[in-house]
Amino acid sequence: SHKDALVRMGALQALALLPLEQRWQDISPLLDDPVRSVRLQATRLLIGIKGISPVQQELINRRAKSYIKALRVSADMPNGQLNLATAYIALGQVKNAEKAYRHALQLDSKSIAARLNLADLYRAQGQEQKAILQLQQAQAISPNDATVLHSLGLAQIRSKQNAQALLSLKRASKLAPNNSRYSYVYGLALNGQGRGIEAVEVMADALSRDKRNRDLLIALTTIYRDLGRLKNARGFAEQLVLAFPQDSGAAMLRDSLKEQ
Repeated sequence: SHKDALVRMGALQALALLPLEQRWQDISPLLDDPVRSVRLQATRLLIGIKGISPVQQELINRRAKSYIKALRVSADMPNGQLNLATAYIALGQVKNAEKAYRHALQLDSKSIAARLNLADLYRAQGQEQKAILQLQQAQAISPNDATVLHSLGLAQIRSKQNAQALLSLKRASKLAPNNSRYSYVYGLALNGQGRGIEAVEVMADALSRDKRNRDLLIALTTIYRDLGRLKNARGFAEQLVLAFPQDSGAAMLRDSLKEQ
C-alpha cells in the first residue's frame, strides 16, 4: 500500500517467494493498482492460483488476458516466447505453451532454456521420447552443460534406458561436483542397478563437500543398512541425528538400527 510504485513492485518481488496458495490475501489488492506495471506483476504472481472463489477466478482471468497481451509486445524475441509459455502453463494452456516454446526455438535454435522447458513440458504429459529428443538436441548444442545431462539422465531412467542414464548422470555429477543433488541422484541410480558400493562412494564424496545434506545422509544410512554393513549405517545415522536433532524421522531411523 506504499505510495511509491517502486516500493510496491519491490514488495511483490518479495512475495514471489510465497507458495502460490498463500499469495491471494497480500497480492490481490494490487490487481487494481493504478500503475500498469504493478498490476501486471501482481497478475503474473497469481496466475494459476487454486482454491479461490469463482468471482476471484474471473478477476484473474480478466487480468490474465491483459498480461498475455503485454507479453506479446516482445513476442519477436526468444525470451518473450519463454515468458508467454510460462504464463500459458500457469493457465493450463499446454498447447499454447508448446507453440510458444517451439516459436522460441524458431527464433533461436540454440536456446538451451527453450529446449529444457519444452522437454519438461513433454515429461509432464508423459511423452518421454519427445523429451529425450529435445534434451539430446540441447546436449549437442552444449555438450558440457551439467543441467542438460542431469535432465537427460532422469528422462532416460524414466524410459528404462538405464545404461545411457548412468553415463549421463555420471557426467553431470562430474561437471558440477558442488551440486549435491546431481551426486545424490547418480548414487540412487547406481544403487538401483545393484551397484550399492559405487553408490555410497559417490554419495560419501558429495557429503564431504556438503556435510549437512539430509538426503545424502539418509541414503548412505539406508544403502549401507541394505548392504549389511550396519556399523557404517549407524555412523551415518548418528551424523543425521546430530545434524537434525529435531527430526523425529532421523531419530527413528537411528533407533531402528540399534535393534539390528
